[in-house]
Amino acid sequence: MNQSSPNAPITLSSTPVTIDGFDINDSGGIIMNYEPSTGIITAPSNGIYDMTIDFGADYDGIGNNVLHLLIQVMADNNVDAPYEVGRYNKEVAKSSTSTNGSMTKTFFGEANVDYYIVASAPDANFTSFVLENVSFSLKSIDIR
Repeated sequence: MNQSSPNAPITLSSTPVTIDGFDINDSGGIIMNYEPSTGIITAPSNGIYDMTIDFGADYDGIGNNVLHLLIQVMADNNVDAPYEVGRYNKEVAKSSTSTNGSMTKTFFGEANVDYYIVASAPDANFTSFVLENVSFSLKSIDIR
């Protein structure tokens, strides 16, 4: 599924922000249950999945330091606290104003667990941060 339009500019900090606002019309044929307004995909059964994230981001210059952008895939089984199942830690060059990234990870998925992505800036704040062209998908590899 693809994010329908860029989010309004925010200040991205070490507190993760949930990425949402995906467009059901840009789902690209995804057949798993998902809620476009929250960005949550619910796996239909236990099995092995490929998870893919692609994104672009714009922001104000980050100064004379190399910083990181952290994109995490979280799982929520409504029993435990949400937990991470995958991450993409992007090193961002000093004085840059944009970046992009792509990640594919194979993991064991559980039935009826909600999966979603969050973004954070663990080193220092990114101001006027806008995500663009975000896509997030699960592809079943081996269903049990």
